[in-house]
Amino acid sequence: MTYTTDYDCVHYPLPLTYVDSPDPQHLKAVITGLRAKLEHAMRVRVALNLGSLQATMHAISALFVIGCCEIIAEVQQLHCVKQSEVPIS
Repeated sequence: MTYTTDYDCVHYPLPLTYVDSPDPQHLKAVITGLRAKLEHAMRVRVALNLGSLQATMHAISALFVIGCCEIIAEVQQLHCVKQSEVPIS
């Protein structure tokens, strides 16, 4: 993932592990929670009357990075649970 601004470009590595069949309901719940956080951040921005597109983009980018990290952690946790369920022969 790359975050680019007028004067800066940052590359965030996202190590993704393969998960055979993640629980769709759990992933939908994570996405719903992230959308709620984004809506809250946007309401706070309006309440503070920051009024700049740049501030909005920074807030959205920060929430996106946090959200990606949360989703990666959830997928990795599901992957660990899935691996522990595999019987050892």
